[in-house]
This record gives sequence, structure tokens and C-alpha cells, in this order.
Amino acid sequence: MGTITDIVKEGYEESETLEIKSEINGEGDKIGKTVCALANTKGGFFVFGVDRKKTKLEEILVGLTDLDQLKRTIVDQIQLLKPTLPLKCINFRKSNISIHENKVIVVLKIIPSPLIPHQFQDKFYKRISDGNTTMDIDEIINAIIESKKSKYQLNLLKLELGHISNIVKRMSSFLKEGHTESMVNYISLITIDSCKYFEFNYADLYQFGVGHNLGRIREAINKLRNVIPQAFTLLEAYDEEKLKNFLKETKEKNLNEFFTNLTEPVLNLISKSIESLAQLLEIKIPETTTIEEVMKEFDSSLDKTK
Repeated sequence: MGTITDIVKEGYEESETLEIKSEINGEGDKIGKTVCALANTKGGFFVFGVDRKKTKLEEILVGLTDLDQLKRTIVDQIQLLKPTLPLKCINFRKSNISIHENKVIVVLKIIPSPLIPHQFQDKFYKRISDGNTTMDIDEIINAIIESKKSKYQLNLLKLELGHISNIVKRMSSFLKEGHTESMVNYISLITIDSCKYFEFNYADLYQFGVGHNLGRIREAINKLRNVIPQAFTLLEAYDEEKLKNFLKETKEKNLNEFFTNLTEPVLNLISKSIESLAQLLEIKIPETTTIEEVMKEFDSSLDKTK
């Protein structure tokens, strides 16, 4: 309970990313407006069971007992949002914060929605420092444009992940077949422009693991680019005796085995990160093999966002 107690003692007020409620009775519409506003802005936290009007700690932490009612109220209000707020944008704290008399503090995290702008009871809300307010027409238009851009970037990311996945599979095949030079040459075909752009500009709109896995892919590919070609060029220049001594020191049978042990863990990391992203983003990674197929898939994805 330390964190909640610290917040209360330090006198934290509601803000652009924090809403505090003592109870849920009669708060239905306010909950709906706040969820809508947070989802349309930067996201944030909804804390239930704290009475900011009180002064004594034991009176401030009032807690809740009927958690089922809270969840029913939140679900009922969220269903009134248009378009429907993705469930992944609503996260209850895994374990509630127990205080006294079987009462708990409940923390609800709202993640910024990729489907902005949402409306509640025919009004578009945004979050400001002292609460919720309606969006003006320019803000609504900008939110619609930003939502379209987000979908567009997601499609670009999906296609690039398909391209990376295909390259990784081919590199693994080359290693198994003993074609080390072909494997090294394929590294230059990997592009991560969409991955980097999405990581730094849109990952916050999704679950935490999205940015984490994009970062792992970026770092792994940079390692491939910076280490493998240089090592291959260096070792290719070794004479037979020098290469023999090198392999003896590394306990490898030949160069292909050396590069397999060096490269496979990185390729496996990339593949696993792509699989995780597909689950987190709820997308299907396309199996593209030619530029024509990439463009066809891209045109198809654009049609779906219109």
C-alpha cells in the first residue's frame, strides 16, 4: 500500500493523466467521459477508493468492496463509446491494493487508443490538467487524421516485419546449407525504417511489449549489420594457417559453424520478437517473397483502412 499512501501524503491532485474517485455510485457518466477523454489523449490512470475531500489518511483511503459492480459500470460505460474502445486499452491492476475491513483500492490503466477520436454520448472528450473537456472541430479533424496515419504506419510495419521474417528464414537456410557468404550478403537486404518509426512514434498507443519487441528487433539487426559482415571480411582474408589457429581457439570445425553459432541466436531472437508483435498488435505477418507481392499486399491493406 506504500505507493498509494505516498501519493495521498504528498497531495497528488487529478491531472491530465490521473483521475481519482472515492466511489462508483452515481459516477457512471463521469466514468464514461473520463475513459473517453483519457483514450483520446495520452491515456492515464483511474484510481477508485480514494476520497480527496478528506484530510486524515484513514478517511482518505475509503476503499471499495463491490468490485463486480465497478467492473459492470465500467463495461457498461465503455460500450457507449463510439467507435468501440479496444479491450487492450483497458487494463486493471493485476492485484488490487488492500487497505482495511476487506476494502481495496482499484487502479485502472487506460492506454491511448489507436482508434481516436472516440465519442461518449455524442460528444468527443479530451483530457486536460483539471479534468475532461470537449474537443473543438479542429481537434476532432486532427485526431481523425492522426488515427488514419496510425493505421497507415501499422500497415507499413506489418509489411516490413513480413520482409524481415522472410529474410531471416532464408539466412537460416543458407547457414544450414553451408552457404555462409550468401547468408552474409542477405543482411544488406534487411530494412527497419518502419520498425524504428513505429517504435518511436506509435508504440505508446499499444501495449508495453510493442515498443520492447521493436527495440529488440532494431538492436538485433544492428548487431547483424555491424558484426557479421566485418567478421566475415576479416576471416576471409586469413591465410590457411591463421584461419586454422583461429578455429582451434574458438573450438569450431569450420567458418560456417562459427557463423552459425554467432548468427543463429540473433536470428531466433528476431523471429520470436516478430511472433510476439503479431500477438500484441493482433496482426497477421504476411509471407511476402517478391516486390510485386509486397506492393499487392500494401495496396490491399490501404483499401481496408479507407
